[in-house]
Amino acid sequence: MKSIIVVSGTPGVGKTTLAKLLAKRLNFNYIHIGELAKRIGAVIGYDKERKADIIDVEKVSKYLAGLKPDKEIIADTHVVEAIPPEKVKKVIVLRLDPRKLYERLSERGYPADKIAENVESEVLGTCYIDSVKHFGSDKVAQIDVTEKSIEELIEIASRIITENLRYNEDIDWAEKLGNNLAELLTKIARARFHR
Repeated sequence: MKSIIVVSGTPGVGKTTLAKLLAKRLNFNYIHIGELAKRIGAVIGYDKERKADIIDVEKVSKYLAGLKPDKEIIADTHVVEAIPPEKVKKVIVLRLDPRKLYERLSERGYPADKIAENVESEVLGTCYIDSVKHFGSDKVAQIDVTEKSIEELIEIASRIITENLRYNEDIDWAEKLGNNLAELLTKIARARFHR
């Protein structure tokens, strides 16, 4: 049985907020993959530079593959490789204007290198590309969350899951932002290399 709905996206786009509210609305179980990795002893190190745990994706994947949940699961992660594709019903990748992502991560106190890495990842669509590679394009939906309220996001995500709605916004930040993107990337480079 395909019992996992993945909510993915670059850190800072709103995955956890949406995933928790969606699980509550649909009466699904919620799992944060990073917290699960800690609970099952699948944290194998710590990346001091990124200030992030390193998880054993194979161990997490095997654990999830063996689950026999009483109801569907909303899995909150940007590490999609930790989720066994055969257990996944849908993947919802959240995308956010890189300028807003920069602001959010700066407000959270992220180090300059981590801000740069995550904003660059968002510009390139890394989480979306990784999701399509790992799960296949038929399972993956992509939503630009930039101008949407949380209520709109819950409604769209609920329909993706319950109605098998095909939803894939065309998101090309280079095209949408033009020179504003070049300015943002210059700002990030200055912050990253002028510490």
